[in-house]
Amino acid sequence: MKTIKYIVILVILALFCHSTYSQTGNFYIKNDSINAAALKNYYSRLTVIEQQISSDSIIKADLKDQLNTLITTDSLQRESLLNRLRAVEFGERQLISEKKAKLELLRMTASGYPVTGA
Repeated sequence: MKTIKYIVILVILALFCHSTYSQTGNFYIKNDSINAAALKNYYSRLTVIEQQISSDSIIKADLKDQLNTLITTDSLQRESLLNRLRAVEFGERQLISEKKAKLELLRMTASGYPVTGA
């Protein structure tokens, strides 16, 4: 009976020591730091894109307001405002096309999994 207790205690001790050692391995620390760096890079890029979108929408609204208040005979200023508005809209379209291209690439490379309810 005592030998069974000793064997059980040794097995539990061996399993416990193995699990504590595996969490302190060097691979997990490196992998986590790589993920943290990638996540930090992603969030900084996301912040820049959100700031660009908000500033573009403010500029676009301001240009449209200036176009609406402009006298019809002032064609040079009107053309200048229209060119600036087109440049902002082109930037928006370019950002959307980049996102669509990235989605298409993901659709081609990612494998889908069926969704099952719980």
